[in-house]
Amino acid sequence: MNGASELLIKILKPANYDLWCKADTWTIQRGVLLLLGVEDFPENKKILSIPSMAAFWDIVTIAKSSVLTGNLPTFPPREKPLVPEFFSNEDGHKTSVLPKEFIMWARSKGYEIQPQLELIGSVAQAEQLTNAITKPAYLDENNPMFSRELSIAIDAWEQVLSSNPSKPKTGSRKALILKWLEVNHRELDKSQKERIAVMINPDGNGGTPKTPAS
Repeated sequence: MNGASELLIKILKPANYDLWCKADTWTIQRGVLLLLGVEDFPENKKILSIPSMAAFWDIVTIAKSSVLTGNLPTFPPREKPLVPEFFSNEDGHKTSVLPKEFIMWARSKGYEIQPQLELIGSVAQAEQLTNAITKPAYLDENNPMFSRELSIAIDAWEQVLSSNPSKPKTGSRKALILKWLEVNHRELDKSQKERIAVMINPDGNGGTPKTPAS
C-alpha cells in the first residue's frame, strides 16, 4: 500500500467488510469503495486530491463503461440496453450489481482484490466453472447466439410438461403452458407466448384432448 493510500485510510473510516460481504447487492460506488478499503466519501473536499480518491472516479468510469457494454451485469438485469447517456449520468455509480459479478469484473480488469473480498471472488469463480461445465451453450447468456425465447421455452417445458407428463383431464397442455407464461413472464407479448407454447406443445394442435372412443 502506498503512502497516499495509507493516509486516505487514516482519514476515512475503514470499509465494514463484515457488513457488506453479507449484502445481496452493492452499488458500483460501494464496490469501488470496498476495493479501496474505505467506507465512504470524505467530507473534506481537499482529500479528493489524494490519488486513491482520484482512482475511485477512474474505476467508477471504467465500471460504468462496462455496464454500458454489458461486461458488468446490473441487478436486476435490464430488459433493454442502456443508452449512451448513462455514461455521463451523475447517478450512474448508484447502479446495483451483484457482489460476485462485481468482484469477477474487477479481477478481469486487473484491480487488486482486498483479502476480505477474496471469498466472494472464489465462490463466483467456482460458480462460473460449474456453469461452464453443466450449462449448455444455448443457455449461456454470454453466447452471441443466445435466444431468450428458447431459454424461456426450455424453462416452461421443465416446469409445466416435465413435472406434469399426463395429459390434463380438462383443457389442454397448450393452455397450461400459456397460463404459466402469463404468470412467470408477463413481459412477453401475446405473439411471443403463443410462439413458445406452440414450440413445446407435444399435442400438435394444442386443443382439448379428444374423448377416447368407446
